[in-house]
Amino acid sequence: MSVRVTPAYLRQCGYSLPLEPLKPQRKRKAKAVLRLPEGGAGRWSLWLPTWHPPSLNVVRRQHWSKESRIKSAIAEHLYYTCMQAKVTAAQGKRRLALTLVMGKGQRCIDRSNLGKLLLDPCVWIGMIRNDSPRWLSEPEAVYERAAEWGTRIDVSDVTEGVS
Repeated sequence: MSVRVTPAYLRQCGYSLPLEPLKPQRKRKAKAVLRLPEGGAGRWSLWLPTWHPPSLNVVRRQHWSKESRIKSAIAEHLYYTCMQAKVTAAQGKRRLALTLVMGKGQRCIDRSNLGKLLLDPCVWIGMIRNDSPRWLSEPEAVYERAAEWGTRIDVSDVTEGVS
């Protein structure tokens, strides 16, 4: 059973979304209003219980506005999890390791689909500077089995190899 991350699903899980829609602006400089605070280098492990990123194939079949809403909901979900773990904004190259912990009877989705929907929201909130190879080493995706299912994202700063 896969879970579709929609605004209704996030409200059901206890997350609050903005009550009023954002007013359209002609020139919008930043995609997300939520930004991580500045800070030093480090390593962080984020645990998102009972949540898996949606499949890119499923999201891309929908209308572009719904895809944008899903990405915004993912960005908000990641932002509050990062604030809880005290993750700071990226100053240099970072490494992301994505681990999907599958519960009983859950099927794995394609590995190439996993990180693609997470990278844009990670850039918007400042977890990574850019999703180019200069600022992000190749994201790793691993599957595990356990009784409690969810997603673990390990974030670490890379000191060598930045040009």
